[in-house]
Amino acid sequence: MDDPTLTEWDIAAKIDEVWIEQHLLMVSAQQFEKWAKRLARARGEIRPEEDRLMRLLRNSLEHLDEAELNDAEALPGPSGNRSLRDLPDGRLPLGVTLGAGKVLVCDLVEVDEIEKNCRQLANEILDEIEGPAIDTYIDWMIDDARGK
Repeated sequence: MDDPTLTEWDIAAKIDEVWIEQHLLMVSAQQFEKWAKRLARARGEIRPEEDRLMRLLRNSLEHLDEAELNDAEALPGPSGNRSLRDLPDGRLPLGVTLGAGKVLVCDLVEVDEIEKNCRQLANEILDEIEGPAIDTYIDWMIDDARGK
C-alpha cells in the first residue's frame, strides 16, 4: 500500500473487502468440511475430527452480532458467546494480517492451510466420482466397439 494516490478511504474500503472475503472463506471452508463429513458417514467411513479452531472461528464470525466490538477485536458480549470465548486469548482479531509470505484469516489461520485442506477434500471427492465414471466410459466404449 505504498501507492501515494490511495486515500485513507481507499485503504479502509480494501480492508473491508478483505474482512468480508475472510468471513466468506471461513464459512465456506467449514461448510465444505461438514459436507465431506456427511459423505464419509454415508460411505460408512469415519472422518478425522473437524479442525476445532476452524469451527470456533466460523461460529464466532456467525455470532459476531453478539460480541462486544472495539477497534481491534471482538470480545465475548453479555451472551457469553462460547466459541468466541474459546478462541486463543478469548478474542477475535478484526484486523487483516499480511505477514512475510503468508496471509492469516483473523490473525488465527493461514489461508494456505485452509486451501490445502479444501483441495485435499475436493480431490478425495473427485477421485470417488471420476473412478466409476471412467470405468463406465470404458465399458461403454468396449460395448460400442463390439456393436452392443
